[in-house]
Amino acid sequence: MEILNLRAQSSILKLIGTVISISGAFVIIFYQGLPIIVFHSPTNPSLNSHVQHQTQPNWMVGGMFLSISCILVSFVYVTKTWIVRDFPSEVLITLITFFFKTIVAATVTFIAESDPSVWTPRIGVELIAILFGAVTASILYMVSVWLCRVKGPVFVAMFIPLQMIIAVIMGVSFLGDVLHLGSVIGGSIIAVGFYTVMKGKAEEEMRKKDDENRLTYIIEEESHSLKIPMLHAKSMDVIVDP
Repeated sequence: MEILNLRAQSSILKLIGTVISISGAFVIIFYQGLPIIVFHSPTNPSLNSHVQHQTQPNWMVGGMFLSISCILVSFVYVTKTWIVRDFPSEVLITLITFFFKTIVAATVTFIAESDPSVWTPRIGVELIAILFGAVTASILYMVSVWLCRVKGPVFVAMFIPLQMIIAVIMGVSFLGDVLHLGSVIGGSIIAVGFYTVMKGKAEEEMRKKDDENRLTYIIEEESHSLKIPMLHAKSMDVIVDP
């Protein structure tokens, strides 16, 4: 679905931009740096004591599952693009996808949750959150499927590193998180990588349009040249009566 030609500038820009975006994500994860914006929020002693008594997470298993998830998401984007280009119906694809997602989620919940009361939604914030999540998730999925059909999977996937920047901004703005220097540096690197990939995609689309226009011009010239001999033949068939 993507053309990788190391002799073309567009392919080089896409490749370099992808590497830069991934590097920026690693900077946000592994480098914290000095605090830039600090919000002093009141602490909750009961919450702190609850966190201290929690068991330590298994980072190896968690990292392995996250890596597998990223690989599967990449396959999902490619598969969505392949399906929607052969069957261009974003609404029906979203309906079928969410139907099977509901079956999988219900199966996992049935196995992992022993309390039957979780299946009864309570009228209030929980029900509003479920309905709001269903509506927003379906709209976002339809938009992503449409973008996969129009722009391809790489264009859609390049917005995923921007989610880290948005998460940092939302956390600082609404949750009182501390903004560190590493987040600013990593976010800037991600922005540069994203712009580089988008520039490569734009140059690739312009080159495709130029090739299409050149091909159209050649076809028109060939059709025009085929019509000219017929006109000459007709002009020569005219009989002049003395």
